[in-house]
Amino acid sequence: MIARVVAPLLAIILLVLVVRQIDIDEAVEVITRADLRLLAVTWLIVVLSQGMRALRWRVILEASGSTPVTPVFWANLAGYCGNYVLPARAGEAIRSALASRALARPLGFVLATAMTERIIDVPVLVLSAAAAGLLLEAMPAEVGGALGAMAIAAVAGVLGLTIAPRLLTLGRRILARAPLIAQHAMRIDPHLERLSEGFTALHDGRRLLAFAGFTAVVWSIDILLGQVLAWAMGFTLSIPLTILLIASLGLSSALPSTPGYVGIYQFVALIVLVPFGLSASQAVAYVVLLQLLAYAVVVPFGVVGMWRLGGGFVTGRNLREITAKD
Repeated sequence: MIARVVAPLLAIILLVLVVRQIDIDEAVEVITRADLRLLAVTWLIVVLSQGMRALRWRVILEASGSTPVTPVFWANLAGYCGNYVLPARAGEAIRSALASRALARPLGFVLATAMTERIIDVPVLVLSAAAAGLLLEAMPAEVGGALGAMAIAAVAGVLGLTIAPRLLTLGRRILARAPLIAQHAMRIDPHLERLSEGFTALHDGRRLLAFAGFTAVVWSIDILLGQVLAWAMGFTLSIPLTILLIASLGLSSALPSTPGYVGIYQFVALIVLVPFGLSASQAVAYVVLLQLLAYAVVVPFGVVGMWRLGGGFVTGRNLREITAKD
């Protein structure tokens, strides 16, 4: 409930700050001058990136057995679509529910793998941003301050993943020895077991190595996307600056946000790109076009994924029907 109030309020405040610093006509002109052929290439790169993200998630899901790629691809895009058009990052629940249904896997297990993927992304992004700052020999003060907080969150997340299975095991033992709630314990225990299986999916060395490999591929593709989009708009970004921007955008998505991270992404683009020579209008135009490209892939593919796996557009109201079996 608090997030529903904070997210739009934060977006409004950030948008006001952004609009006061840019020339809207100049920003529109920068977007309309973009090379359509290169924009088509960037659209294909976004599709490729989404395909690699699905393959990465599949690595974790295969801890419970052989997993076909196609339903994971559709479920993943349906989840991203949910994040782009629905509030409160509803896409995370949507992709887990649809994958659980399509793969006939327990929802608790699938949800734990999705959480694992998101948690591991945080230290990867923090380290990438820190390395980029060293290569740039400068770091915007706002980004540096945020990185300190996110580094703490990253450590906490990794520690949480490490101890979560043990805590769940402890919880199951306590429930099993509590005679007053034995009936309820029998219902809860299978769910705790499934969560534990999901959180330990990357404890296998080969699976962890494969996941790390796909993570490197995913972020390399995103760096390529950032470079090509800049070329399409008539300017260049150094690779370290592109890494810093992508990492900062990824970390900022953890904030309470409106669908599509409107407001947050524009503000991040200003504080990251302007100190390195881009005008405020160019920086905002760049990230707006980046968001539009994401929408042009995620929404149509995501809606198709929802129809294929869920029988229609998935919202909070009908999500319960999809997950009823669990």
